[in-house]
Amino acid sequence: WLFVDVNNNNQFGEGEKYVYNSNLNKIQYEVFFDNAGSKGGVEAYMVCFKDGKQYRYPQSGYWTTNVNNRSMNQTYGFYVMNVANPLWRKSYIEQVLKALTKDYNGLFADDTWSWVGSWGVDAYPPYDYNDSVWYEGVNTFLKEMKEAIGDKPLIFNGLSDGKSLRFLEVADGGMTEGFAHSTWAGFASLNSWKLECNLGLQCQKDYRKWWVPLGGIKKRIAGPRIYSLASFLLVADTNSYFGNAENYQIFAHFPEFDIPTGKPLTSAVSSIDDLAKVDGYGKSYYMREFEKCWVYVNPNPTDRVILPEIEGKYQVQVDTFLTVNGGKLFSVKSDSILPPRSAKIVLKGNVGEPKLMSPVWKNPVAKIKAKSRDELTFEFSVEAADSSSDFFKSNPNLPLYVAVDLTNLGVVQDLDLKNDGTPASPEFSMYSGSIDLPAGVNLGNITIPFVVFSTTGLFSVGYAPLVIENIDTTNLVPNFSFEYDLDFDGLPDRWNKYNPGSKMDWFVYDSTPGNAQHLKKCVKFTNESNTDACGLYTKIVFPKDFTFPVKVSGWSKAENVSGNPNNDYSIYVDFFFTDGEPWYGKTAKFSTGTHDWEYSEAVYYPPKPLASANVYCLFRKHSGTVWFDNIFVGYADTSLSVDDKDFVDEQKMIIPEILCES
Repeated sequence: WLFVDVNNNNQFGEGEKYVYNSNLNKIQYEVFFDNAGSKGGVEAYMVCFKDGKQYRYPQSGYWTTNVNNRSMNQTYGFYVMNVANPLWRKSYIEQVLKALTKDYNGLFADDTWSWVGSWGVDAYPPYDYNDSVWYEGVNTFLKEMKEAIGDKPLIFNGLSDGKSLRFLEVADGGMTEGFAHSTWAGFASLNSWKLECNLGLQCQKDYRKWWVPLGGIKKRIAGPRIYSLASFLLVADTNSYFGNAENYQIFAHFPEFDIPTGKPLTSAVSSIDDLAKVDGYGKSYYMREFEKCWVYVNPNPTDRVILPEIEGKYQVQVDTFLTVNGGKLFSVKSDSILPPRSAKIVLKGNVGEPKLMSPVWKNPVAKIKAKSRDELTFEFSVEAADSSSDFFKSNPNLPLYVAVDLTNLGVVQDLDLKNDGTPASPEFSMYSGSIDLPAGVNLGNITIPFVVFSTTGLFSVGYAPLVIENIDTTNLVPNFSFEYDLDFDGLPDRWNKYNPGSKMDWFVYDSTPGNAQHLKKCVKFTNESNTDACGLYTKIVFPKDFTFPVKVSGWSKAENVSGNPNNDYSIYVDFFFTDGEPWYGKTAKFSTGTHDWEYSEAVYYPPKPLASANVYCLFRKHSGTVWFDNIFVGYADTSLSVDDKDFVDEQKMIIPEILCES
């Protein structure tokens, strides 16, 4: 019998058993199947009968069609390597040490399993696999990694059973993935819930290591989110960190992460059952008291709990949005019922009705207007209010803290907005501020995010569309003066190397004082011979139905540039029409030899609508050194009378009405 898991479900049905009656030395099996969903290969095993005896091949595990019979995770496509192999451990550690030279400050070791289950790999169990050998291999692996990285923290993901506690003897902390509620199984069973809570307690109290529980929810539903957080709060200490998400590949922050609980007044000592309570009907639940709230959790799958003492009090509620998408927290009246597998965070208060709410905002305005030829002024304002009770505020005498994120404008720092000093209250107050930015900022269709912080710890996020006032927007070249390098990669933002294979020292991002033609920065290129080539390029997109004359211009200075002026030392543009046809090699050329900053301009008349263009600061087939700055490609005002339409002098730009409207 040959069993082949053709449908790739890690099971072998009768329809996947193939019977052979043969004395041949070779049995060939061939079947065609859709391999797109089978990253780990198809597993198989064989059962043979001889002289009344049954033999299984291989004796343990399975063969697979995967190269080298390696085990692979079906969902994510990663290989599950043999951690008992010292050569593999050495290779892994070398990769970690290399990564730690790039400003990482620690190691998160994902999928550090105490044993390999069918959920971990396709073709389970792996060929020649043994639980105890794997377990000792992981423990040795962690020891060697920790010795290699020294005082940098090592956190492993796999604190899921009693055996994994041993890893805390080496690691600095452990993650419990799928804590209380997971995306793959929903709510944890009662026994699993208790185990996970107790693992957290032992991690923090017995081993004094970091505990990182990570929940998992679907569609950002409020109930499982509050349940996972409340379960965490039952056992949380100062060295525990909670996370929750519907997709672990995307960062997620929810408003409930910042509830101002205050310090705990009760705590579990040795077991989660230290916090167990019983209602008037004999149904068990768990409760922990904090300075500013009570946390109630009912992990029972069928029993509901009746708590008359919480009826009419106020509990925390949330909507179904991430904080960055406008998610809010608020408080509502509670009834006396704690349904199966549910939780409530019930608020305390010293005067009147306790209110806890995310701060709110309205009427955000973000606009840029010209200050001078070299500078733009960015102005922002928003009205904001905070209806939370003073009981939950760390300082009720302070206004809200409002910060604008300028990243989309190419600026690293935030802009802080101020009001007139009025403390935060339910009444809206105007917050405003401004900042001057260099010309060349990205003025595309962007929105500006802002954050409104309360001293409760809660915050709200909003977005404002950028309004452009009194600015020449005809230049379509982003970062045209090379002022912005937000990712600190040594290249001006939105620009790329024309010849990535060239020597690094051929290009210099020049910020030497006084070297730039415009503002503070320019770009510099050096060719050692006439065969060298270097430069930068960026891509621009034209407005719809753009058939206007196009100006190509820029500034350059040169030092000992060989040869005669031509397209190989120029602002060089390859245009593309809306029908896809190219319009190559439109340039503004510069003089060779040695000269100070020189302006060059050319105007071109497209025969049909333009869609996009690649813009190059090009220096090739010449030796010498050149600098480029203040590049322009965009609408040309041809109101001047000129005989030669291929080249005109520098002229003042006028914004056409059609561009103003767009």
